[in-house]
Amino acid sequence: MPAHPHLAECFGIAVAYRGLTRYLKLNIARDGTVTLEARNLGPAEVLAKSRIDYQLYRRYALAIEWSGKTVRCSIDGKDLFGAITLASPPAGGGVALFITEGRIFAQEARITALLTPDPQRHKPVTLGKSVACHRT
Repeated sequence: MPAHPHLAECFGIAVAYRGLTRYLKLNIARDGTVTLEARNLGPAEVLAKSRIDYQLYRRYALAIEWSGKTVRCSIDGKDLFGAITLASPPAGGGVALFITEGRIFAQEARITALLTPDPQRHKPVTLGKSVACHRT
């Protein structure tokens, strides 16, 4: 999903979104810190952390691929953390954009089916050109 931050303190996308206390979130902060966070009713847990050369007003193509216990994240097509294995994968949920302070412009939110090893349990979707998540 292409997004342009405008004075945003941090922004990103979330999958397995089931309200403000349950999600998997790819977060980009103004200082260039990129995190993958998981939250399930308790405090958010940082699963992976990296840095990018962050610039306001620049377009970023954010992507999350989630399949069962595995999550991959990328920005502008570059893999950030490799394959992250979830100890306790979410049961499903929606897709969300989020922002802390400021604003972003977002484009191309499309949903497309992907293959999954367990089609009885999950129905995978794609948001944008490369953002994937599951919903039930």
